[in-house]
Amino acid sequence: MTNEMNLMKKTLKKITKTACRKACRWIEKNGHSLILNNKDVKLPYLAGIIGGVTEPWMNSVLSQLFKETDGIFIDVGVNLGQTLLHVKTLDPNRPYIGFEPNPNCCFYVNRLIEYNDFENTTIVPVGLADKSGLGVLHFLQDHCHDAAASIVEGFRDQSRIQRKVFVPLYDFADYKSVLPVGNVSIIKIDVEGAEHLVFKALWDVICDQRPVIVLEMLPPGDTESERFERQSKIYSDFIAADYQVCRISKSPDSKVVFKKLDKYLPYTEIELSDYVIIPKESVNQFNVI
Repeated sequence: MTNEMNLMKKTLKKITKTACRKACRWIEKNGHSLILNNKDVKLPYLAGIIGGVTEPWMNSVLSQLFKETDGIFIDVGVNLGQTLLHVKTLDPNRPYIGFEPNPNCCFYVNRLIEYNDFENTTIVPVGLADKSGLGVLHFLQDHCHDAAASIVEGFRDQSRIQRKVFVPLYDFADYKSVLPVGNVSIIKIDVEGAEHLVFKALWDVICDQRPVIVLEMLPPGDTESERFERQSKIYSDFIAADYQVCRISKSPDSKVVFKKLDKYLPYTEIELSDYVIIPKESVNQFNVI
């Protein structure tokens, strides 16, 4: 009986390995798919990379914003196109411009666009900063599409950095000279500590066109930290520009409300890192409490 059991285990193991190899080859050839906003989305599998949706609450945020806005959506920090998928399944005709300095992510997202025939979609393979030049992308994780990679040296403990890659950084003014941008309605920013550089690059657009901002700012630490000082300045700059800063409050079912912030205080909970910043003249159009 023991020999028969051992033979059965070996046979099952061999069958499982064969099935896994076939499944991997199929995924490599055909990719994967998911249903998002009642639309079938194709996800390419390239060099071990496959995208998807990592923040389901973003769908609720954009659904609310899209009802009250039209115009260009600017995505600063595209990564593998997580936000792009929300945008193009909610409002396929909305113009989308994404900025991403990681060349591996740009390669993947351009294929994602091709797989799904997304129209009015542009990927710009640069990071946005306060001046144009060569920057360094610091990878926290040892894979080529690290969503936690940052262009800010010292944003994280340098002993944890796995590798560094040179990337191009551009001021938005240089981009506008190549492709003029008008009627910007929403800007999403997820740039791992480089928010202050992005806002310097985009400030003229923000003041002139008054878009809604969807922003991630990771916990700043204590009030003496350089990170808290930078984030406090961002908050005060938007207040001075007559914007309302709101924290995105998420429920377990991914529904959201926007809660007004009357003061910017330090926090440690990662769940409190997401904001929507709305021109005060438009606050009444949204679910703000």
